[in-house]
Amino acid sequence: MGDAEDSDTSSGTSNSSSGSDSETEQGLTPIVVHPTLPKQLEDLCAELLGDYTVPPVPPTDSNLAPKINDLSLSEKASLEHYVAWKKSNGTVKGYKYHATVLQSNLDTEILSLHQVKKLSQRLTGFYPKKVDMCPKSCIAYTGEYKDLDKCPYTFSQAKEPCGMAHYK
Repeated sequence: MGDAEDSDTSSGTSNSSSGSDSETEQGLTPIVVHPTLPKQLEDLCAELLGDYTVPPVPPTDSNLAPKINDLSLSEKASLEHYVAWKKSNGTVKGYKYHATVLQSNLDTEILSLHQVKKLSQRLTGFYPKKVDMCPKSCIAYTGEYKDLDKCPYTFSQAKEPCGMAHYK
């Protein structure tokens, strides 16, 4: 029996939790355990999440979004173009130029950037939530700041708060 245990250890497989070195050698990323969050950050997380919990299984309601097979060639090509554009950190001008090239070669319409964003939102169910910001980007008018009319943030060197008006 001692030989079997030795062979497991020499092959790099180990059941102990101290095998993180062999995990990184195999390309796996070890799980990083963070220390306890500060109370203020825990409170902020609780406020932002509210009563939200992650479902154990992703929803499968087919009424939420049209099926990919039901999309037109134009919609499919536009979505693929949009994904490539997002992954490459492309510019709006780049999106338009590449859309023109695709349109001429595929002989199908490529949706405008606005149209393809709306399509992707409809398919995924993910919609942006817009929140007012201080014009100087000091704070977002949400949470404890949602009812304020002026920015209360004070820069480290300043003696007076920012005071920029909240757009309403």
